[in-house]
Amino acid sequence: MGKGTLKDEKQAFYWCQKSAKQGHIDAQYSLGIMFYRGKGTLKDDIKSFFWSQKSAEQGHMNAQYNLAHMYELGTGVSIDYEQAFYWYQKSAEQDNSAAQCGLALMYYSGVGALKNYKKAAYWTRKSYENGYEEAKKLWEELELWKYE
Repeated sequence: MGKGTLKDEKQAFYWCQKSAKQGHIDAQYSLGIMFYRGKGTLKDDIKSFFWSQKSAEQGHMNAQYNLAHMYELGTGVSIDYEQAFYWYQKSAEQDNSAAQCGLALMYYSGVGALKNYKKAAYWTRKSYENGYEEAKKLWEELELWKYE
C-alpha cells in the first residue's frame, strides 16, 4: 500500500473493507490486521477477530495463525485453548513456521491438547527448519532433542 502514491491509510482501509465484504481472502486478512493495529480506522479487537476468522475459514494460513493467537490470548474473543490449538494446527500444516512453534508449545505444555513431547519436538524442529529463529531457542531451552 502506498507504492507510487502518497500513503493514505483511510483510503486503504476503505478499499480493503470493500473487497473484504465481497469475500476476498487477502482483503479479509488485511482488514483483520488493520482493525488489530488501528491503521486507517479505530483499533477494534472484535472486528479484527471477525475478519481474521473469515479469512482463516477460507484457508489463509497467516489469518489462521492470527486467529489461533487471538483465541490463545483472548483478543476479541474469549480464551479458548482448544480453538487456538485447532487453528495453530491448520496454519502449521501449511508450513507457517510461527504457527508450528505455537503448536509445539501447546503440545509441550498440554494446554489445548494432550501433552505430547514427541509432537512438541517434531513441530519445533519443523518450525526451525522453516526459518523461525525462536524455535531454535525453544529447542535448546526445553531440551526437545530428547524426544525425537
